[in-house]
Amino acid sequence: MAIEWREVGSGVVVSVGGDIDYDTGPELREAVGTALGGPTTLLVIDLTRITFLGSAGVSELLFAEGYAREVGKQLRVVSGRDQRAVRRPLQVTRVDEMLALFDDLDTALRAPSC
Repeated sequence: MAIEWREVGSGVVVSVGGDIDYDTGPELREAVGTALGGPTTLLVIDLTRITFLGSAGVSELLFAEGYAREVGKQLRVVSGRDQRAVRRPLQVTRVDEMLALFDDLDTALRAPSC
């Protein structure tokens, strides 16, 4: 798994590539914790380069949502509409109903604050 992050305005974009599974999930949790521990008001997790999202990855996204809410910040998740590797696990588990899910990064960054 590869993780890159950058600041965009008052937010942070964490871009993830490869597989998110039991072995790599803790890396995502660490990146989320670092990003949300700073002065940012928005965290966008960009999953457009993900090739596999296992149950541990789904759990990490739920953790990220809960932690963001706990510290008073927003979380948005980006996954291409046709990206089955991410969309299918989120739909089957109904986690897609719990996340602010966007089709592309620009839309996620421009969306109004909740």
